[in-house]
Amino acid sequence: MGLHLHLLQAQLLVSILLIFVPRSVSTQSNFQIAKPNCTDHCGNKALSYDRPEEDRSLANYFLSTLKQSNLFQVLDDNIVCEGSSEELTSVAMLAKSCLHVKGEDRPSMKEVAMELEGLRLAGKHSWNQTEPIEEESESLLSGKMNAFAIANGEGSSTAIGYESMRDHIILPMGGGR
Repeated sequence: MGLHLHLLQAQLLVSILLIFVPRSVSTQSNFQIAKPNCTDHCGNKALSYDRPEEDRSLANYFLSTLKQSNLFQVLDDNIVCEGSSEELTSVAMLAKSCLHVKGEDRPSMKEVAMELEGLRLAGKHSWNQTEPIEEESESLLSGKMNAFAIANGEGSSTAIGYESMRDHIILPMGGGR
């Protein structure tokens, strides 16, 4: 049972890392249960006897590459080209947290989904990283639109407020956790 769970974790790891790659392979194939002789989309086997004993499982191999700071050397070129180094490092750290041995140390699938959604949204909005936190622009409703960060103890969230003489609305945009 432990080996089967470990293989499922390795497949989850591969699925998380491949989220940033536009692929022609159907999405359904990402969620198949890994078997020892199956390969991920980059050609790495979930279990490989070609690697040193401590790195035979894909999960251990991944953790070893992180420890040696070789993440970008072992990722598929398509992955490296498609995502920023910050995105890839964030996803790698999230994948690493999914591989903790103790269940209470691993994030729930809901937490993983929320974190990935936050990364996806942050990637869509490159202005998030290049513009100052407080920004003003004219809205179509002839009022001012203010974007500002709200610290919530666990990180920060972005909110947009529309100001006019009659209205004062704050709409949360969500930013991950």
